[in-house]
Parts: sequence; structure tokens; C-alpha cells
Amino acid sequence: MSIYRSMKKWIAIVALLLPMTVWAYDFSVVVPGGQTLYFDSVVGGATVVCPHSSGIPTNPWGAFTKPTGDLVVPSTVVYNNHSYTITSISSFAFYGCDSLISVTIETGIATIGNSAFSYCSRLQTVSLPNTIASIGSQTFGNCNALQDVWITATTPPATASGAFFQTILTNSTLHVPCMSQTAYSTITPWNNFGTIDTANCTLNLTTGTNDPLRGTVTGAGAYPYGTVVMLNAIANTGYDFICWNDGDTLNPRIVSLTNDLHFKAMFFGLRHDTILLASHADTTFIHDTLTLRDTVTLHDTMVVTVAGADTVWRGDTIFAHDTLWRVDTVYPTFYRLRVLTQDATQGIGVGNAMLPAGSEVEICGLPLEGYSFTRWNDGVTENPRHVSLSGNLTYTAEFEHLSAENVPSSDWDLTVDGRTVTVACARGELIEVYDAAGRQLTSMHSKQQQTLLSMPSAGVFIVRVGDFGGRKVMVE
Repeated sequence: MSIYRSMKKWIAIVALLLPMTVWAYDFSVVVPGGQTLYFDSVVGGATVVCPHSSGIPTNPWGAFTKPTGDLVVPSTVVYNNHSYTITSISSFAFYGCDSLISVTIETGIATIGNSAFSYCSRLQTVSLPNTIASIGSQTFGNCNALQDVWITATTPPATASGAFFQTILTNSTLHVPCMSQTAYSTITPWNNFGTIDTANCTLNLTTGTNDPLRGTVTGAGAYPYGTVVMLNAIANTGYDFICWNDGDTLNPRIVSLTNDLHFKAMFFGLRHDTILLASHADTTFIHDTLTLRDTVTLHDTMVVTVAGADTVWRGDTIFAHDTLWRVDTVYPTFYRLRVLTQDATQGIGVGNAMLPAGSEVEICGLPLEGYSFTRWNDGVTENPRHVSLSGNLTYTAEFEHLSAENVPSSDWDLTVDGRTVTVACARGELIEVYDAAGRQLTSMHSKQQQTLLSMPSAGVFIVRVGDFGGRKVMVE
């Protein structure tokens, strides 16, 4: 055997005896915060991976140093003068990193794989960007120190139902964008969080008028989600407030902010028109049209009151074939509906309004706890009840005391702190708030176990949950 062949044989034997290094990644980068992360090159960028392939899932990191403390997964990294866009976090990428306290995933990352953060037993806070499109099974499994998850995606990402497998979430808070609370509260696993919060959500209430010279509106501004705000339309001299752009005639008006809102007050002048009447007429009815908004036109009867018998000039022509009468005021025919209660300690009447003639209105006798509705003063027992406004109407709700065995046991409670009322009840329950005059201030379904209501002013309010009797609340 030649010396050359002998050397090759020994080199081969030595190579077999040396330990083999198993690399489960393409490159590594020290990211902001000083942590070393590992990546695989993929089409369109790179994905975060665990560095050691053997032992998954028992020991995916092997002898590599696990990230600790506060971790930021960046949207881009640079390696060998080449910039990579990070598109995903692969399965088991941070499995068992039990010294992580917080994780912030930057915008651009779309996918988090199965068990990516499983058994991160000290992980308290997770921040997810609006680009997250899918979250895998057991991604945050067995992370029982988890306190807060922040996500900026307005639409919940596709998430495996077991993404938080064996992670107790009843004392954890999910922070979501404005107006996304309902979307997250109806989808598993997001609805397993004890609280779904939009506390930092600010909504805009804007107002306007059909003519700024005719009047103004107070109440516009930026408010926290759920705030109850009072709008007041104030007419200038020579004009009257008629209605809002959605047809509601209540003024002042109270609204609850669960999304951005805009209201326009419609003011109309005290019209001085000329019409042709017989000389003996005192009052007549004419037909007119009010355009409330682009898609709604209110056709309504107008009441015309004759002010006097003076001859009216129109330009340089005198109308002599009949007497012309000056029209003093012209208004839509509105009727007042009053809904009263026989005893304010037993319940309230709901449905007070002033609306155009012919309007169909629902009225209700709302009992307080310990009482039940019996009838209206005209003997009708239907409740709620629909009535048609053919004139000024008054209805009085009558109630009776319930015996102790017939009072349903309530499973909700409330507390008052200043002008904030906290309602504790099961998720999905209907919460209604009324003022002492029976005007409904808000109606919403609870999205969490505690709902905060900001009252617009001091006074007495009635809070009702589900079908239970209402409770009176004094706000100072």
C-alpha cells in the first residue's frame, strides 16, 4: 500500500471518530436587546427557528443559550450585508425558554407555529402586531404566568382553539383595538381571557348643523370607549330645532360611544310665507317636505296659524281676487307621548318622546327589583306595547309587589365610584341604563365580567341586566 493511500485511510478514520456538529439553522444574529436568535432562509425572507434539532420537544435548545428577560423579535435582520425580512416564527422556536418575561413581535411577522412559546413558564406579557394572520396549536401552551396579551389586529387572526393549551387565562387581560372587543369576545380561544380591554380606545363624536347660522350643538369631542355623552342642539333666534339627521327628535340627546359617531342638528326658521285662504279661515293644514339626510325624506302635515288680515305684497303685485293672509309660524305636526308610572318606587315608564304624527312607538313598563308589571291604565296588559301617535298621548304603567318566593335570584351586582358604575355579570348579558324619566341611555351586551359605565351627570339612573328587575343608582 502506498504512503498516500495509507494517509487517506487514516484521515477518513479520524474524521469518523470526531464529533459531528448538527446545525438546525442557516445563520444567527444578535437582535436589539442583545439576544441571539437563529434563522432559516425562506422564500421572501427568513423564519425564526430553534437552534438545535435533536430532542424536540424535550430539549430543542440543547447546549445553546436560551433568550431571557425581555425579547424583541424584529421585523428585519442583517446578515453578511444582506437584509432579511422576518415572515414567521417556526414551531418550537422558543419552546421551554423559561426565563423569558416579555415578548414583543414586530410588524411584518404573519405566522407563529405550533408550540413556539410552550412552557415559557415565566412569560408575563406578549405583544402581537396587526400583521399576525395565524397562530398555531399550543403556541402559548403552559404559560401560566401570562398576564397581558396586546394585539393590534382589528380582526382576530386565524388561531388554533388550543393555542393557550393548559394556560389559565381567567386572570389575564387581552388588550384589543377600538371596536374589536365584540369580535374577539365571540371567538375561542380569545374569549377565554378574564378581561377583554379597550381602555386606551378613544372614539370621536362629531356634530354639525344644516346651517351654522341657525344654531349650534354641544357635546362633540374625543371620548373613551363606552362613554355616555349628552348632545344639546341650541337654536339661534328665529329658528327652532326640529330633529337630528337620523330622525330622532329628542333634545338634549344622550348617546353611548361604541364607535365613531356623527350627528347633525336640523334647524328650521319660523317661516313667514304667503298662502291663499278664504277670508273666514283661522287655521288650515298644508303638506310639506323636510329632507333630513341624503336617504330619508320626511313628508308631514304642517299646521298653519293665521296672524292677521293684512294685504300682502309679493313684489309689486297685489293679490286682490281673494284675501291673502300672513303665515305666522309653520311647524311639522309633532305629538308628545308621555309614559308614566303609578309608583316610582316600583318601576318606570319607558318611551317618552315627541315625534311626527303617525309614528309607531314602543313603550314599556320596566319594573324594579321585587316588582312585576301588571297593566297599563287603560287595562291593556301587553308589555312592551306598540302605539301610534294620532295625538298627544299619556300611558301609565302599573306594577305589583312580588312575594319573596317569586322574586328571581339575581346573579349580577353593581358598585358606584363617583360617576363610574361598575356592573359585574356574566359575559353576553344585555345591560340597559335609563334615566329617571325613562329615557334609555345605553344598551349593550357585556364583553367581560365587569363593565364600566360613565354616567353623563349626577342624578338617579336605573340599571338593568337581562330580564331581571332594574336597580336604582344614585350618582353624585
